[in-house]
Amino acid sequence: MKKTITFAVISTAIIFLGGCVKQNATDSVPQSQPEQTESTVSEKSCQADSDCACGRRIETKECFFGNAKYVDPLLRPCPDFCTGIDGRFRTKCVNGECRQVRSSPQP
Repeated sequence: MKKTITFAVISTAIIFLGGCVKQNATDSVPQSQPEQTESTVSEKSCQADSDCACGRRIETKECFFGNAKYVDPLLRPCPDFCTGIDGRFRTKCVNGECRQVRSSPQP
């Protein structure tokens, strides 16, 4: 009886450790970087300030700034994210990319 239990414990340990080693071996294999698709490139692209917006991303509903076609205007806004705590951030097109920039204070 003792031999059967010992055999079962050793077999289970070998199966368990074999699975862990196999998992670690696949984790260490370097994976190639995914190619940038047009959607990842264009989500921040712009030609004018009007192309840019800040609000909630259509797909994930997370706060986001970038090209206006990726922002859902019907969802609740993200005021601290979009304008900053002091209200001085603006989303503008800078060198073909939507960016958040700090505006100067109004006199």
